[in-house]
Amino acid sequence: MSKRILLIQPVGEALELMRACQLARVEAVPFSWLHGRGQAGAAPIDEEALIAAAKRNAVQGLWTDSPSVWPAVLDVAAHLNLPRLDAMGCADAFFEVARALEENGALVASCHLVTGQESLRAGLERLGLPVWVRGASQMTRSVFRLVEYEADLDMAVEMVKKRLPGTLVALQRPVQGTTCRVVGFKHKRDFIAVDILGEEPAPGTFRVPMTWSLPSGLGGHDYMAALNLAKKTAALLPPGHGLVEIEIVLSLEGPVLTDVVLPACAHPVMNRLVELGLGVNLLAEALRVGVGQPPQLSPSREMGAAACWIPARSGVVETVRHTREALFLQGVQAVVITAEAGDTLGHITDDVARDRIGHVIACGPTRAEALHAARTARDRIEIVTHPMM
Repeated sequence: MSKRILLIQPVGEALELMRACQLARVEAVPFSWLHGRGQAGAAPIDEEALIAAAKRNAVQGLWTDSPSVWPAVLDVAAHLNLPRLDAMGCADAFFEVARALEENGALVASCHLVTGQESLRAGLERLGLPVWVRGASQMTRSVFRLVEYEADLDMAVEMVKKRLPGTLVALQRPVQGTTCRVVGFKHKRDFIAVDILGEEPAPGTFRVPMTWSLPSGLGGHDYMAALNLAKKTAALLPPGHGLVEIEIVLSLEGPVLTDVVLPACAHPVMNRLVELGLGVNLLAEALRVGVGQPPQLSPSREMGAAACWIPARSGVVETVRHTREALFLQGVQAVVITAEAGDTLGHITDDVARDRIGHVIACGPTRAEALHAARTARDRIEIVTHPMM
């Protein structure tokens, strides 16, 4: 028997989710609201209208993948005593899990939660420099800012607070090695892994994923080591229903846990990547798990897939060139350009800034062929900007 949910989405952005609802055999009642482009232009959701829609349609849960309305959805879910089906609600998952894993001898990137200036100085003394300054919420991928000089520490903390309002800040020791991301679902007490994505973060001050690939490119030993650490990590999360992303760095000492993310649902690029590579729709499985059913993760494809985000100089966009040529390259499945002429682009400091530019997705018989196609298409595209006056 299907469960009826209220699918809360911006106008015009629910088509893929409605398809996912059908795949997950979930009856979805759409609830849409208008907003402008980007977070800054978002209009607040009408909570009274949301409550009325939930009552009128006798729904059994609320579901959204839009971070800008999570607080409103939580308030309405609590008001109506309804489950919020898109996450497990464990905001400090990484730090609780990290403590438990360290006590059991696992390798974890050492962290220190910052509660004030005294705590900040204590964390710096404990971890030393360089150090990552990051947000402590696990509901979205965090902001990571590398600090190499003590004089920059206070500024970095304020920057993270501004980007993630209401979130605690933490210091985290950097780890050198190959980054990967284990993606899976927590269903009740079980963790069911989908697969491991290869990940290449941007070099420099801000740690932002700029390439994802499937398969991961890890050797058999490293693959199993990362998967085993992910399973130990997920076992320490509270029982729940939701997507889990576990970031691990394969260092010389072994696999090191660096982050745990419990997003509302998969990033659209990740969803497309996994669908091309494995034939698994993460949006559909997130909905299925959200209504209490186990995910159906049997692969129907075995292909290489890769996504590359497009870098651009900060400034005002004049024009975007060569997108059609990039799209028609062999293996390229999608060229998505978010930036338009007149847009103001900042430095790529987090996922939001990265996603405001665009990305390329490619597919091929092997990971190497998919990566080559995605990188070639990315390098073909030119985003021309001029400095802000």
